[in-house]
Amino acid sequence: MATPFAPATATAIQSAFPSEYQLLNRTIESLHGLLEKLDGIPMEGMTRVQFVVLFQFVKALKTGQALNVLFFGGYGEDAEILLRVLVEQAIVVRWVHQDDSDDRARAYALFLSEKQYGRLALMRELLPSADLSRVPVAEIEQRHREYERLGKEMKWRTLTKSLAELAASAGMQNSYLFYFYGTDFVHSNPTTEASYVRTADGATWFNSTPTMPDVALSPLIAAQHLLFIADVFNDVFGFQANDMLRTLMNEATRVPGPAEPPPIEAKES
Repeated sequence: MATPFAPATATAIQSAFPSEYQLLNRTIESLHGLLEKLDGIPMEGMTRVQFVVLFQFVKALKTGQALNVLFFGGYGEDAEILLRVLVEQAIVVRWVHQDDSDDRARAYALFLSEKQYGRLALMRELLPSADLSRVPVAEIEQRHREYERLGKEMKWRTLTKSLAELAASAGMQNSYLFYFYGTDFVHSNPTTEASYVRTADGATWFNSTPTMPDVALSPLIAAQHLLFIADVFNDVFGFQANDMLRTLMNEATRVPGPAEPPPIEAKES
């Protein structure tokens, strides 16, 4: 019986899925060109929304490149973990951009800091002898106080919304399904066992080396969500790159994937 986990080189995987490989690489290259438009622009005058979107866009570009290396290097399971990261970023960016004020951008940043404060409190309780000298305790506690103050000012549930709620608000319910699926790989859930160990006809097979994927959905979904983020980036900075983004998105949605969020028309610069 042939192994269900076919060993493969990066060259073989790229050759098996040339369209997906070229699409993701072309998307990453094009978005780097979009980012270069910010060269020399001071950050001091940016709004909170612009800074959040900029941070997420830059991070997404690097994560997208890492996913590219993993998937086409034969580590498709680990690429799923990074796809989950990209989907979360796209949902957050879309949700933050829906609000004309900076409230959502401010709330989201503090919410993440509050989760860090919760982890710090748990460490202090369960690991009292842990060395916290490399943990920015003072900064975490300061952000916790800001979080509590902001919550009282806003009097709404922005700070406690789940990602599923953000996805629903941003019209990205289908995208959330990929985040949900990727969570299984992040936490090594039993639902992913067959991706690593299989038993058939009395033989047991292991997937511990680079292997040929059955399909190349992750690169396509990654390209789509990079473009979702880029769409917002293009709008908040007024770069007028709609045609380029639309062309790439048309190519990225030729196969089944998440429904495209409502298009964002770039503002006049």
